[in-house]
Amino acid sequence: MLHVLQEMYKPDNGRKISRVILHPDFDNETKANDIALLKFEPEVNFSQTIQPICLPELNFSEKYLISGQKGLVPGWGYNYTLYMYIPAVKYEMANVSVQPEDRCMEASQSQGLSSCSTTKMFCADYLKGVNACMYRGAPMVIYDEEEERYILAFWIGHSQTGRK
Repeated sequence: MLHVLQEMYKPDNGRKISRVILHPDFDNETKANDIALLKFEPEVNFSQTIQPICLPELNFSEKYLISGQKGLVPGWGYNYTLYMYIPAVKYEMANVSVQPEDRCMEASQSQGLSSCSTTKMFCADYLKGVNACMYRGAPMVIYDEEEERYILAFWIGHSQTGRK
């Protein structure tokens, strides 16, 4: 993921990553705790298109990650053509919903994958044939109507349709 971020924030678009702090419990095999703090140079100023996101609280799973919960996955706008990913002109947003663990396990096994391997992971299904994961994965956000804010729910993706 780090190389993806560095590629997206090359100096030619005005930013470079000057420091990365990985989660101390990140597990490259299971992808558990796949999050990092990034320091940009020059610093990022919030605008209409750049806003902070809330990180989940301790009770997040019990409150939000229930079967059927809707979320959004903002895509980085890549199209798969002739065995390669090409940046799209317009970025996309996919609607997804949290799936029950048994459905996730069944879908994963049918694709030859292991199911969610830690209790900190969940399964979401794309709607209307949209695969926002591409080959890199993307974050999933859930809107909290009571607090009127978006919360980062995290996400891990695989390149082939149906793999999350």
